[in-house]
Amino acid sequence: MSATSAPARGGLLTAADDVPARRRRWRLPFSPWHLVLIPATIALLFPFVWLVVTSLETSSEALHFPPILIPHVIRFANYSDALSQAPFAGWLVNSAVVALVTVLCNLLLCTLAGYAFARFRFLGRTALFAVMMATLMVPFQVTMIPWFTITKWLGVHVLAGVGINTIGALILPNAATAFGIFFMRQFFKTLPLEYEESARVDGATRLTVLVRIVLPLATPPAGHAGRADVPRLLEQLPVAAHRRDVHWPDDAAARPGHLPGGARDRVAAADGGQRDEPGADAGGLLHRPALLHPVGRRDRARRNVSR
Repeated sequence: MSATSAPARGGLLTAADDVPARRRRWRLPFSPWHLVLIPATIALLFPFVWLVVTSLETSSEALHFPPILIPHVIRFANYSDALSQAPFAGWLVNSAVVALVTVLCNLLLCTLAGYAFARFRFLGRTALFAVMMATLMVPFQVTMIPWFTITKWLGVHVLAGVGINTIGALILPNAATAFGIFFMRQFFKTLPLEYEESARVDGATRLTVLVRIVLPLATPPAGHAGRADVPRLLEQLPVAAHRRDVHWPDDAAARPGHLPGGARDRVAAADGGQRDEPGADAGGLLHRPALLHPVGRRDRARRNVSR
């Protein structure tokens, strides 16, 4: 019997004994990206956790340095004090009204203007589009005074509901944006023109083509690569800008009852410059339901991609 065919000592020859032992690699039970994502998530969530903790502390603990992350006395009365010191309920209603009407105006006006720039040919189309896009480079500090002057004139001579110290003054300047028009125009230019031409041959008007053919293509049931849920994405742009906007509500709606939630600190600091830290943080938490919206959007996008 040759040496190659001799059985292994103490038993039969196995495949593991016949093949040289490979160097076994130790693998993590999870993706290596989790080693980066978990610390990053903790760092991103820490300010929100700190906000919650501070809202339950006393004033001395909230102003203590170094910060106290575990309060000695949990004081839920900070929330009732915040509700009694400022009209947070009214601010929430104002924020909802301004956000909802602004989104509807953007969906309507930006869609119509974007479709006109994408499909219609008229004199000065390119020059008008270039001027509109150039406004994106103009900072708000330059346009703030013209905005105020035009809004005041419209409230006096056209409609009192859009003048200064009204909710309409917060909606009108953001009813349509240059980026929203550009965004919709670029999407409409990606759609095949044959769809619209077929409908036009059948006798459909331009508005019918837009409503019955073009817009349904902008909201596919399942997300496709390179063709996202355009109108729903357009919905979030004015809302995100409105949440960050503090200067314009401070100028256009000087009455506290007309302020949205984003400008609440103006009233909170108006009383001699005093600011109750736990009460301010408790009031800030009352305006955080929007944090749950991206979670729902993420789960919905994940389901669409998996289809």
